[in-house]
This record gives sequence, C-alpha cells and structure tokens, in this order.
Amino acid sequence: MEYEMKSILRSKASLVCLLIFLIVNMFSMNFLNLENDVEMNIIHNEQLIVESQNSISQIDVIKKQLGERIKPEQVEVLNNYKEYLNWKSKNANEAIDCLKKEGVKGFENYPDIKKYDLWNQMFEMDCFAKKDKQLSRVVFKDELAKIGYPDISFDASLLNDMQKFFNRDYEDAYHHTYMNLQNAFHEIATANNKNILNIAQGPWTYLCRQLRLGSLFSLMVIPIGVFYTLIVIWQQKQSKSFELSYLNSKSSNRFLLSRIIEIGISYTLIIFISLFVPALILGFRHGFDGLNSYMLIDWNNFVGFKTNLTSYNYGYAYSMFYEHLISMDNYMPINMENTYIFIPLILSLGLGIMKIIFTVTLGLLCSISVRKSWVSYALGLFIVLIHIYSQQITYSIEFFPMLNPFSILASLTVIVGNGTQTSLNAVLMLVVWSILMYCATLVIFNKSDAK
Repeated sequence: MEYEMKSILRSKASLVCLLIFLIVNMFSMNFLNLENDVEMNIIHNEQLIVESQNSISQIDVIKKQLGERIKPEQVEVLNNYKEYLNWKSKNANEAIDCLKKEGVKGFENYPDIKKYDLWNQMFEMDCFAKKDKQLSRVVFKDELAKIGYPDISFDASLLNDMQKFFNRDYEDAYHHTYMNLQNAFHEIATANNKNILNIAQGPWTYLCRQLRLGSLFSLMVIPIGVFYTLIVIWQQKQSKSFELSYLNSKSSNRFLLSRIIEIGISYTLIIFISLFVPALILGFRHGFDGLNSYMLIDWNNFVGFKTNLTSYNYGYAYSMFYEHLISMDNYMPINMENTYIFIPLILSLGLGIMKIIFTVTLGLLCSISVRKSWVSYALGLFIVLIHIYSQQITYSIEFFPMLNPFSILASLTVIVGNGTQTSLNAVLMLVVWSILMYCATLVIFNKSDAK
C-alpha cells in the first residue's frame, strides 16, 4: 500500500489537484482584507442613525395619540428614551467619521469604536429586559466592573419600560443582544487593540471562512474529488498497475478497500496541504492567536433526524470571528449559543473526512461500473452537476435533503447548525451512502472483467 500511495501522490493528477486547491485557497486570503469590514461597519452605523430617527418620530406619534391621557411617568420614560436615541445617533456619527478618516486603522481605536457598539447593545438589551435581573448591568456585573461604565446623560434603568409602548417579540431581541454582548465582553477580556486585527486576518478566521457556505473551496471538494478518483483509477488501468495490485491481493473486498484508503488518504493530504500553506503564511504574518474566540453554534440542531429550513428562511451575517444566522427581523435564533472556535473546527474535520470517503467511493463506483473512460468521465460530470444544483439552498430543500447526500452544505456550516440537515443526519447519510456504493462497486467488480 505504501508503494501505491507514493505512486498516486507523485502522479500528475495529484499535482494538478494540489495546484487547483492551492490557487483557490491562496486567492481566498484576499477576502480577509478588512476594507469590507470598514464598509460594513459604516453601513451598520448609518442604519443605526436611521432607526434612531424613526424611533424618535414614533415617540412623537405616541405622545400625540395619548394626548392629555399621558401620565407624567410615561412622559419621563419617553423623553429619556428619546435622549438615549440622540446619544446613540451621536456615537454612530462619530464612529462613521473615524472609520472614513482612518479606514482599517480605525479598528485599532478599540475604546472609541468597539465600546460605542457595546454600550448601544447594552442599552438595547435593557429595552428588551422584562425583569430587573435581566438588565445588562446585572447580567454583566463582573465584566462591567473591569472596564467601567460610560458617562451618559439619560437614565438607563428606565429603558426597559419602553416595552410598554412597543408591541414586539422581546425574547428573540433580548437573546440577540445578550449573545452579541457576551462575545463583545469576551473580546475585550482576551484581546488587546493590536491582536484584534491580527485575529480577524489570522489563520483560524481564514479556516472558518474556507469551511463555511459560500466558500469556493468547500464547493469544490466533492467535484474535484470525484474526477481525481476517476483519473487515478484509469491511469492505474492504463499502466496495468490496477490489475497487478488485484492479483497481489487476497480478495476483491480487500483490493477495493485498499483503493479507497489509498486514494482517500492522498486526497486528504492534498486538501490539508492546500489549507495548511496559506494558514501558515497568515499565522506568521498575523500570529496564531484566536482559538479562544467565540463562534455561535446551535447544539440543539447538532443531533436528530430532521430537515432544517433555516438555510432557506434565514440570511447569513459574518463578524470578524464567527458566522451566524439572523432572521428577517435581524435577530439570531433563540437557541444559538457561543462556544470556543476550535470546537466547531474540530467537529467539522470529522464531517469533512466522511465527505472525502463518500467522494472517493463514488468516484470508484463510476470508474468500475463502465468499461470506457469517457463514459465514466461523463458520468462524473453528471454527478458534479447534481452536486452544484443540490448545493443551491433554494433547491436543496426541495430535492429530498434527507436522502440526497449532495445537498449537505459546507462542513462548518452544517456543524454550527446552519445547514439543511443536522450534523448527525449528515454524517449518517454519508456513511449509509458510502456503504451502499461500496457494496454496489463490489458486486459490479466481481461480475465484470474489469479486474
């Protein structure tokens, strides 16, 4: 087996496959440019200003509707909230001016930029709190003791009284602000101004981006793997090494398993090298900090047998460190929670290996089931088209996602609970399909003269 693996790794197919993945992954390093984050932060703050102005107008409408019926304590709450909104707009304007002037360097001004958003979310959390113990200064008492409290002109304790005037679903909104604040306080506790930027452009953020939905690399793993297996098998047939290996093996079962293991390990090494090289470059350039950063995950969506519609009904939002789903109301699902970034990365490794086993087994089936190479390549192309079609979120739900292994989205996206299948369902589906395809390959191989 050692000789066969060396032969596979030295082949032109392996070299071309490695070059393709290296080019794609090296090019993807450009997406860590924080210029996009500057633009996104400017747009975010502009939206805060618009929302604040709309809320101020809504307060004026409430006052007019209540007229003489309005109570003095209600006037106090409304005026206090209006003052908060003006404060919020002022901070957003200052953040916009700083980012437009400094660009990416503006992120280094951590207290002035990050804390604007931190205080805003704290007070938003107070607006959504239904009980005193849910107030931000109570929930994050220890964190606030370390970094202080802003000098504000309004009474933050009155903000939660605003829920009496606005009829909204406060549970999702409260959870959204709580999770964002938990991550923000964690960033402040574990990072200084300089390595916040380094982490955002470092190897772990890069790996997360490559293993999630929307990454060209994650979309290419199965298509390239199928053709890689086809080419390797047909090259072995042409060189007669395929027949010689079979003659030296004790059984068809052992022979086919060895082919899957050899090609699978070779393909895994190619993928690992193509990811390791750019990650190593980013590590030396920006440091290897960031494994203690947070990522949002839905543990309830980790196990079970069900089809999830989240990938269709929700849109994606990305911060410097993690991705999460937000609903149409801009709130993340109530069951999302923060976890250290290395946990989903390790779990996605297991799902990735299962994808490789499935891919190699599928390629082996295509190469064994037909006698002519061009037919097997055409069959491989047909499979690739099915994969691309199934990867489109709007179609993956319609196309039997509980039975269609090609509808399994990028590994990290599935692991954190954003896929159309749960993680357990995805792994078991790949296992079942791999076993079925292997059994079919074994039957076809024994009945044919391919050997």
